[in-house]
Formats: sequence, C-alpha cells, structure tokens
Amino acid sequence: MDQRYLLYGGAILVVIITIAGGVWLFSSEADTDEDAVPEDAFLFEEDTVDLEEEPDETEQIEEETTEVFIDVKGEVARPGIYEMELARRVDDAIREAGGVTEEANENAINFAQKLEDEMVVYVPHEDEEDYVGWEETASETSNEGEGEGEKININAADETTLQQLSGVGPVTAEAIAQYREENGDFEEKSDIQNVSGIGEKTYQQLEDHIDVN
Repeated sequence: MDQRYLLYGGAILVVIITIAGGVWLFSSEADTDEDAVPEDAFLFEEDTVDLEEEPDETEQIEEETTEVFIDVKGEVARPGIYEMELARRVDDAIREAGGVTEEANENAINFAQKLEDEMVVYVPHEDEEDYVGWEETASETSNEGEGEGEKININAADETTLQQLSGVGPVTAEAIAQYREENGDFEEKSDIQNVSGIGEKTYQQLEDHIDVN
C-alpha cells in the first residue's frame, strides 16, 4: 500500500517538473524573439548611409556652370578679370571692379545687360562720346547693305580712319595703332582680337568691315 503511494507521488512530481520546465523554456524563447533585431534593419541602415554619401552629379554640373569669368576694362577703379555668377548683370561686374571713374562715359554702357562667360565689359572714357555698346552697334551694322563702303585696312589706317569703324572710339583706335607699333602688322583679320578691348563678339561685328591687305 505504501509503495503504491510512493510510486503515484513520484509520477506526479515528474509531471509537475516537466510542465514547469516547458513553461520556463517557452517564456525564454518568447523574450528572445522580442529582443531580436531583424536583419533587414541593418541592411536598411547601411543602404541609407551609402545613399547619403554618394555625391549628386547633377548638382556638381550645375555648380560648374553657374560661374563665369568677366574681363572688366576701361574707366573702372580696378580693371581685371572677375569670377561672377551667371545670373548677374554688367552693373554687378563694374561694382566688383570698384565702380566707374569720374571720367567714364556711363551713357555708353548697358548696365542691365546679362553677363556671359569670357565677356568683355568695357567702360569708355568721357572723350569717347561716339562710343556705343556692341549690342547697339550690331543692330546698326545689320541695317547696312552688304558690300556698302570699302573695307578698312587695319594695317595701314591711321587712328582717325579706324574710328570710322562702328564702335571704335579714340581709345580703341589708339590701342590698335600701339599694337601695330609693338608687334608689327596683323597677318590675319582675326589677329585684331589680340588688341586690348577687342574680344570675339567685337571681332564678329568688325569682320566684314576690315581687311589686312
């Protein structure tokens, strides 16, 4: 009789221990799952960092094309080459060069004109009353018939004759004559662009009206 009670009691004790162990094991696994961090979270974080560190090529291209170099000459306080923003105006370039001098002919300047890369901003002297901006000169020249008048030989013409060219005032004519004295005759018409104050746009206006022979 006593042995049967002992057997029953031992079996019940084993069952209780087994149930308690299962409950404890299940609870531990549940805690572990709640604390676990999904692998995707680390992948997402790494991907995000890579995207933030990659340079935006479009922004770099835009930054490269928003700056232009302007050559400011003539009656300004500090003539020279200035780096400007593309959206700026001639007035901004002149201010960057210290403003015009007291002897400047401001009536010949289009202060509102937009800046372009390699542009020459020339502020003429007050004695150059016949000087007009190249934008105005272009419209005047286009109204003239092709072949009207004789071409001016820039190797032989004196300063007075050179001033017959549209847009060439006393200062530019003197610069042309001085260049010939220091460097000899122009070999080609395009060589006149080597003269201070005459750039590519200016040459385009003079090309059909000058010669070297």
